[in-house]
This record gives sequence, structure tokens and C-alpha cells, in this order.
Amino acid sequence: MGEGNMMDTKYENLAKTLTDQLDELVTSFGDLNINDLKTFYYDNLAVSLRKKVSTSSGFTGIPEYILFRYVLKYFKEKLRIKEGELKEKAVEGQKEGEENYTFEWQDKNGNKFKVSHDLALKRSMLTSSESDSLKLKPDIAIIKNDELIAVIEIKLCFVSNKVSEGEKKRIDDLTKLGKDVLIFYIYLLPDTIPQEYKDKPNEHIKFIQDDQEKIKNAIRLESALDLIRMRLEQ
Repeated sequence: MGEGNMMDTKYENLAKTLTDQLDELVTSFGDLNINDLKTFYYDNLAVSLRKKVSTSSGFTGIPEYILFRYVLKYFKEKLRIKEGELKEKAVEGQKEGEENYTFEWQDKNGNKFKVSHDLALKRSMLTSSESDSLKLKPDIAIIKNDELIAVIEIKLCFVSNKVSEGEKKRIDDLTKLGKDVLIFYIYLLPDTIPQEYKDKPNEHIKFIQDDQEKIKNAIRLESALDLIRMRLEQ
């Protein structure tokens, strides 16, 4: 085996070890409390990262990975999806160099389900519609028979009021796809507000209170997924 192939194998094994350990962590969760995940990220992972590289900025993908894998774990267990029935499928019409996938399964009645991550709804729902709403890329989308059932958005940082206004429009656009679409926001914000936000109101922190009919704050992810599961089973 050439040196290049040996290095490739080494990196592949390293990456697999990392994701396998994260999956093991996900498997150990019962009802995932978002506050526990905040503790893991801010009090443990972020502290370790700061010791190694002086900042935890740019390492937000790990909590998102854990949350996405937890969603898949939940559906496998609660919907009794057998081993091998939950399949990772390449998205149709990919351009060269793209590697986008959805996780799909089918029930005994022929209903087809998908879970996607950061993928334009137009592509995960396989529609020819040109609606602006379908250009959105939710952090997690749950789909039944190409109909959007629920969206889970994950926020790990404070943002400007301008971004918050964009978020409000995003929510309005999602509800245009169906008045019954469930929208959950998971806030993994630190308990201590950064100094630059202390002296001014931030719409992103309070806008969830203004749209209670559209948004549910998913403090316990499993409770949110219970509502989604009931909708999938209808």
C-alpha cells in the first residue's frame, strides 16, 4: 500500500473513531435535555477548546451533529424502524462534487418519510415548485410523502437584530408551506450574555415570545419529537 493510501486510511479511521464516539454519546441519552447539552458544550467542550486553541469559536458543528443523530435515534426507536430500513440516500440531481443525503424509511402502509439536514426544501421534497419558501435550508426538516411536517432550527450564538428580522421572515415563509407545519427553535445560548449585548435589547432573544403560535421552544427535544411523531403517525 502506498504512503498516500496509508494516510487516507489513517484519516478515515480517525474520523470514524470521532463520529463513533459521538454516536455512542447519543445512544446513551434517554430524554435529551437541551440544558444538559448546553452544559456539555459551554462548560466542558468549549473550556477544553479554549485551553487548546484559545477560543471555541467555529466549533459549533459538534452539538448540531449530536442533535441530528439524536433525532434519527428517536425515530428509529419510537417508530420501530428495523435495522437496515432507515437508509441514507443521495439527493437526486446533485452537481459534480456535491454529497447531499437524506435519511429515509417507509412504513407498512407505503408512507415515505425523510429527515434532512441543511438541505434546500425544494430538493428534499422533490418538487418542481419555484416558491421562495422551498429555497430555505432548515437545520433539520422532517417530511412525509413530500409534505413538510416539521422544522427544527438550532441557534448557538447571539445575532444582530437585522438577522432576527430575517429569521422572522423565514418563519413566515415556512408557514406558507402549510399552516400546520411544526417549527421548533433550540437555543443553545450561554447563560451569561456577552458584554456587547448587555446594554441593548436583542430581538433574537425575545422574538420567540412574540410568535408563540408559530414557534415552540424545544427545551426537551424528546417532547418536541413526540409532537412530530404524532403528526407522522396520522
